[in-house]
Amino acid sequence: MDALIDVAKLIKNEDLNEHIFSILYDLTSDEKHEEHHVESATLLNELAPILGYDICSTSGIELYIKLEKSSHFRVRKAVASNIENICSVLGPDKTKETILPLFTGLCEDSIWGVRKACAESLVVISTYMDSETRNSRLVTIFKGLIQDKSRWVRSAAFQALGHFISTFEGDNLDSFLFESYLDMAVETKEFGNDNVYSCAYNFPAVLHTIGAERWDELSEVYSTLVSNEAVKVRRSLSFSLHVIADILGQEVVEESLISTFDIFLKDLSEVRIGVITNLAQFLKILCPETRSKYLNIIKDIAESEDWRFRRLITLQLHELSKLYEPEFVFSTIIPSIFCLIRDDVAAVRAGLYNTIGLILADFDTTLGGTTEGKQELLDNIKSMAFDKPYKHRITFTKLCIGTYDQLSTNLYETEFLLPLLKLASDKVPNVRACVAKALATLNNAEYYADDERITEKLEELQKDSDRDVVLLSGGTWVKTPKEVPTACDEE
Repeated sequence: MDALIDVAKLIKNEDLNEHIFSILYDLTSDEKHEEHHVESATLLNELAPILGYDICSTSGIELYIKLEKSSHFRVRKAVASNIENICSVLGPDKTKETILPLFTGLCEDSIWGVRKACAESLVVISTYMDSETRNSRLVTIFKGLIQDKSRWVRSAAFQALGHFISTFEGDNLDSFLFESYLDMAVETKEFGNDNVYSCAYNFPAVLHTIGAERWDELSEVYSTLVSNEAVKVRRSLSFSLHVIADILGQEVVEESLISTFDIFLKDLSEVRIGVITNLAQFLKILCPETRSKYLNIIKDIAESEDWRFRRLITLQLHELSKLYEPEFVFSTIIPSIFCLIRDDVAAVRAGLYNTIGLILADFDTTLGGTTEGKQELLDNIKSMAFDKPYKHRITFTKLCIGTYDQLSTNLYETEFLLPLLKLASDKVPNVRACVAKALATLNNAEYYADDERITEKLEELQKDSDRDVVLLSGGTWVKTPKEVPTACDEE
């Protein structure tokens, strides 16, 4: 299948019908080979963007009609599941004229697996329908699927409902759809928590569709979902809390969502990680007074026992620093950087490589031009070049790579480049290897390309006794006859 798609990309448009589409049609020549028909339906959808409108709107539709009438239910199911690309190529008008009648027929298929595939593809069809057709024919189709005799079809329809609603204009949303969505928030014997999870997962899309002005109609359902016992339900809401807050705006958030934010911050790790991942985006929506109450949360996360949380906060420190007044940055965020940059977990430290330079640059703008806090941060970072633990010295070399294009030339040379050059003679090979990588990076940068200090150090490192140092500095490693192969060599 992939090979045919790759070949199709190389063929001229005028030859696609003869050399590519003919293959799809040949696959359906023998009714006995069911798997060939399934493959034909799948390929037609995959190849649609390449085949283009002219072929898809004529020969393609003819092939779909043929496959839709197949006596094999797996073929009909494949047709129902593979319509997205061809709908995209055909556009709304042609999709309504050709694909919708086929789809409508498949929704009434005698085999539940085909109807289930239709329920799963309903959103695709809806995306390419005009408002009138969506509100009439597609709503009628959905009502049939949600009341289907098969539990699996009903379940698929319910799980698609939130996404289906998001394809509507808020003012034109059918009340039956909205009420059906609200019912999903309550666990049932038939579907368990599956529908509840779908309700939670699609909540932001539904809220966006109906608008913040109708929050009162959804707030009770949201509270029900927040208190659900299933971790996956609360986890989904935790990850989307900042999206909901952005839709509702500051006033409603501080009135209705702050308590949810607090609940999630104290929840299980699987749930808490959601609000921590998007902490800066949520706090950005709050007013400064309310936001200031969560400064300790930043500190607590930075000192968390869970290294994943510590890494997540490092990735947001620059954005967080822009949300607070300078005094709060100096009292909370900068001290957190001092700890995190020396964290025992490499992934946590790595989160700061491209962040510290941005924060340092802010001292001259958003942080008020103060020099005291800036110099304290610079001194702390530069001291890592001389720290006894070699991993700190390695971290400094990586900060040199992350900051060179974020700071002024004078500042970078004094606080980063000069200590970096001294580390080229470090006694630990791993440190020298990282120095070689950093200097090679600088050597390829426009400003430092002709810097003799960097060139000389690279030439020295190219003569190093360690192979990695030589290679990372751009040298060629020549293996001496007496050299004993290492485990890495043998691998």
